[in-house]
Amino acid sequence: MSEELLKPMQIAERWGVSRSWVYRAAEEGRIPHLRLGGARGPLRFSPSAINRFEEQARRAAISADVSDGPRGGQLP
Repeated sequence: MSEELLKPMQIAERWGVSRSWVYRAAEEGRIPHLRLGGARGPLRFSPSAINRFEEQARRAAISADVSDGPRGGQLP
């Protein structure tokens, strides 16, 4: 059984970002994506790839928070 691919608007809603941000991030290679039918085809996202991406981002954020230590309420 294959998973149903997600559309850019679904990713935008899921992450609380604009659809144009999703397109830009995909074009820059910052988020996992695929194009159906070639380079000009519609942009789609594999739910399992997005879930892995989110988990890696969570781990990286937690790791960064731990290594930075407490900030004491100061601005960076």
